[in-house]
Amino acid sequence: MTTSAPGRFGGGGAGTTWLVGSAADVARSLRKYEDLGITHFVLSDTPYLSEIRRQGDQMLPLLRG
Repeated sequence: MTTSAPGRFGGGGAGTTWLVGSAADVARSLRKYEDLGITHFVLSDTPYLSEIRRQGDQMLPLLRG
């Protein structure tokens, strides 16, 4: 299940929405944002290097299709 929730910490604005779930769940959620006209996303998590690899291996192929 994908959850999009406002961040509970920080000053609001950018970086306060989380997409949580499998690569397929997050890809589906990103497509919904894309349907609204959003064209750029900042994807981040820690540990950074392993998350970048995981996103590139698992999620980006789903978004390219």
